[in-house]
Amino acid sequence: MKKQFVLIGLVSLSLMLGACATAASTEASESIATEASESIATEVSEPIIVEAREPAQIGIVIEMSEFAFSPNDIELHVGDEVTFTLINVGQIEHELMIGREPAPINGAPLNFNTDMFEYAGVEPMVMLSEIEDADDHEDANEDADDHEDANEDGDDHGDLDPDSHGGFMIYLPKGDQTATITFTVTEKMIGEWELGCFLMDGAHYTAGMYGSLTVRE
Repeated sequence: MKKQFVLIGLVSLSLMLGACATAASTEASESIATEASESIATEVSEPIIVEAREPAQIGIVIEMSEFAFSPNDIELHVGDEVTFTLINVGQIEHELMIGREPAPINGAPLNFNTDMFEYAGVEPMVMLSEIEDADDHEDANEDADDHEDANEDGDDHGDLDPDSHGGFMIYLPKGDQTATITFTVTEKMIGEWELGCFLMDGAHYTAGMYGSLTVRE
C-alpha cells in the first residue's frame, strides 16, 4: 500500500510541476509578445522629422569657351538668391540662354521654345563689367554692335525674323569683359532647364555648348 501511495504522489507531483511549467511558459510568451507589440507601436508612432532647407545666397562662376560651359551641371533650390558670373575665356564671342526644348529654325537650333525667366515672370538683374584697356573696350563694343546688327538683319542666324532669337540672352564678346546675372529662384522655375549658346546658326550649341540647370523645392 505504501508503494502505491508513493507512486500516486510522484505522479501527482509530476503533473503539478508540468502544469506550472506550462503556465510559466505561456506567461513568458505573452510577455514577449506584449513587449514586441509595444516596441512596434512606439516605432510607428514616432514622427519622421525632415529638416527644411533654408534658402541660400549662391554665387557661381560660369566660364564660356569653345564650346562648353563650365560648370555645365547646376542645381538650385526655391528661394535661393543666385548670382551667375559669366566669363568668356574663349577666343570668340559666346552667349548664354536658359530655357527648355531647343527650337530648330530652318534646321538649326537657334533658341529655346520656353525661356526660363519669361516663363517664371522674373526679370534678372544684369551687370556688365568695364574693360580697363580702352582699345579692348572699344573692340568689345564694336563686336557687340556687330552682333546686334546681325541679329536685326537676320544675318548672324540666317534670314530669320529678329524675334526668332528672342528670350533672355547675355552676349559676351571675346576679351576680358564679364557679366553677372542676379535673380531669386521661384517655384515656377522648379524642374529641368538647359543652358545654351546658339551663335553661328546654332553651331555652338551643336558643338556641345550646352548644360543642365535643375531647380528643386
